[in-house]
Amino acid sequence: MVNSKPYTTQNTNCVLPLCNAAVATYGVNGSANTATFAYRIDNANAATICFDNCVSFTTLGESATAIASDFAAAITAKCGGVATATASGSTFSVIFTQTSPQHLWVGTGAGDPAGCANITPIANCDVYASGGCTFNPTITLISSGATTTPALGTWELIGLGTLIAGIGAFLLRRGLS
Repeated sequence: MVNSKPYTTQNTNCVLPLCNAAVATYGVNGSANTATFAYRIDNANAATICFDNCVSFTTLGESATAIASDFAAAITAKCGGVATATASGSTFSVIFTQTSPQHLWVGTGAGDPAGCANITPIANCDVYASGGCTFNPTITLISSGATTTPALGTWELIGLGTLIAGIGAFLLRRGLS
């Protein structure tokens, strides 16, 4: 399998659930007019987290809904530990466990074995920076930001640990009497 492992960098900025995950939702408009597409995801520090130069569309000329599903499946398959994606209609959302904002780059896929095996990402349009990229279909950024799950700081973690230990001590004492 070509490019079977994601290209990753050391993640020192965010370890779930102790930080906020970022989520971005993208819209797809148009149909697939080539056989493959490429994508890459960069974190806020411009480090490439994962990419694939040669993702096949399910069928040539497929709808925006099918393209959104293809993007979600490809991102989840390659980026498992740092990004996952889901599709809903002609949109897909990417949940990212590193510093935000995330940068989704898109472009026409390599389409040949040598290009697919390339270890340098070829996607050349940053959807976050441009707001939208037309390469095959048009991909647009609908929304981006941190999830509503708050990060726990050092004192919050100590407080949570103390609370759990207190409950355990109470239950143990209650069980012994």
